[in-house]
Amino acid sequence: MAPETPIRDRDFAAIFQRHITKEWSRKKAPNGAKQAWKVAKTRPKNATERIFCEAGFQAWLSYFLTELDLRTHYVGRTDDQADIEAVHRLPIPSRVAIANELAKTVPHPTFAAAVTKIRSQIERQTPSSTPMPSVEEPEPEVDLDPPRSPDNLRSATNGEQPATVTDEQHLGNATGIELVFPTYLCTAIRTTEMGASVTMTFPYDQGGGIHCLMSLAILPNKLEFIAMKLFGLHLETDGDMRYALVGRSRLRPNTDLSVQGASWAALLELLGETTSIALARSPLREYELKTQSSQYTSCVSLIWTGDARQDGILSLNLGFREGVAIKEKLYAPWNINSTVNLV
Repeated sequence: MAPETPIRDRDFAAIFQRHITKEWSRKKAPNGAKQAWKVAKTRPKNATERIFCEAGFQAWLSYFLTELDLRTHYVGRTDDQADIEAVHRLPIPSRVAIANELAKTVPHPTFAAAVTKIRSQIERQTPSSTPMPSVEEPEPEVDLDPPRSPDNLRSATNGEQPATVTDEQHLGNATGIELVFPTYLCTAIRTTEMGASVTMTFPYDQGGGIHCLMSLAILPNKLEFIAMKLFGLHLETDGDMRYALVGRSRLRPNTDLSVQGASWAALLELLGETTSIALARSPLREYELKTQSSQYTSCVSLIWTGDARQDGILSLNLGFREGVAIKEKLYAPWNINSTVNLV
């Protein structure tokens, strides 16, 4: 009988198990999976990704997806990042126990099907006699759905296709925020040794008119000022709890809340000229200017929680070409996971 996994290690394993036990909702294999799997197999035996790789593809994929999540912004990300960093510091036997726990976890049927399909695709593309390609080599997509006609990325204003996207591009850990944002906003964005917590996705939602979504993790002690500046929302902190003042009442959400309707004048001041121009070129903003007041916009939203220790998430709906120009300033070449081609 295999030894039982210690309680502490089971708690850490639960972070990764979320991907295994929930329904698989992706339409494509996660970008970078093929190369990451190959690299993991060549890492030293004490490296975390190698340990998960040795436990099997299911264990490794859950690890890879969890690390991929940390490149995005979501409620609870700060806690998850701290836990993942703690996993990397665990002794080898503990990490082996976690990986084995994941390997024996009963998966959701859709996750199990995705694991089989992705692994089969990777193995077909990587015969043993083929030398390992360079990191820059593009990866073919693994379609997890039946074939379908690709959606066209179209402008909401004139129906023209502004760009051809070869793959969804997701970027994280910006290194050039001072080239894009004013000083105050730079100090408000969470920054680690890997870079600033700014993500961009191209295209975020072709059908819905979001050609480029940028998200910024806002530090808890900067959140109140930004909420008031952009949205006129009065947030107040009491210990570890955060409230919104609504008339004579205090509102504290049990989950996250999203607020929209930012002042355009305040956006110009807080975000700077470059980002404001990119906002103005989004299909949604162009539609707003035709149909309603120009003083406020729904192109900017702020997500916050009742936990005063959590970051806020400021999301911006940008025009495609302007978003690409900002991307070139924000991200060093080695942070870019795929290519966006403009016609």
